[in-house]
Amino acid sequence: MSILYFLYRLTSLCLSSTVAYGKYLHHFCPNTTTFTAKSSFQPHRDQLLRTLVSNATRDNGFYYASAGGQISNETVNGLFLCRGDLSKDACSDCLFAVASDVVKRCPIEKKAIIWYDYCMIRYSNYSFFSIDEDSPFHFKWNWNEENVRQEGDAFEASFNYVVGNTMKLLVQQVASATKKFATKESYTKILFGQPFYSLGQCTQDLSTADCNSCLTRATENLQSMNATGKQGAILLSPSCNMRFDLEPFYTALPPPPS
Repeated sequence: MSILYFLYRLTSLCLSSTVAYGKYLHHFCPNTTTFTAKSSFQPHRDQLLRTLVSNATRDNGFYYASAGGQISNETVNGLFLCRGDLSKDACSDCLFAVASDVVKRCPIEKKAIIWYDYCMIRYSNYSFFSIDEDSPFHFKWNWNEENVRQEGDAFEASFNYVVGNTMKLLVQQVASATKKFATKESYTKILFGQPFYSLGQCTQDLSTADCNSCLTRATENLQSMNATGKQGAILLSPSCNMRFDLEPFYTALPPPPS
């Protein structure tokens, strides 16, 4: 991918609506490990980001790579993960935007992770591939932070049970899926037939066991924060993410071939 084309895409996306790549959610880049102007880390980081973006149209919506030379501390390791229900074009648009944004938010940090609604990018000066990591994690209510539209402890307990049970079933689906991604719609009498939507995803370099562990911890964190009393919530970590809502937020995928 040429630098001119890369800059052209970034410029065009800056002028477009965030609908193309979803909303910014969170970023993390500790200032404990930084690089200087004379360091070769920056050109290696920029090379890595171009490599990631140039692979945005892969069928699986996931890619990892390294860039750098002989000095291990100057090597940059990174990956991207697009939400599993996205088209190739939507994945590409998100990654172009996020690649531009992360260098603005984390200009001199060697470790960075940024999450948007549709995709995430992560890079570091150490190799984290195939490692289950749950720190840092970020928790967020749904956009309007509303509670479920019913009152009473009995209703909340029933709703919390539905959320917890659905998430546990979702963990199994995600961990065993080829793309480490799954969605689930549940219907329950306590919501008068209204569907309950949930989504889970792991980075595809994780093993089935590690993906299961990551999502299980995410489910426990959601429950410990009383997220189940809300209409929706999302939990983001470096290796996996989970989300639920009473409003649809993903594109339904066809069932896998039997």
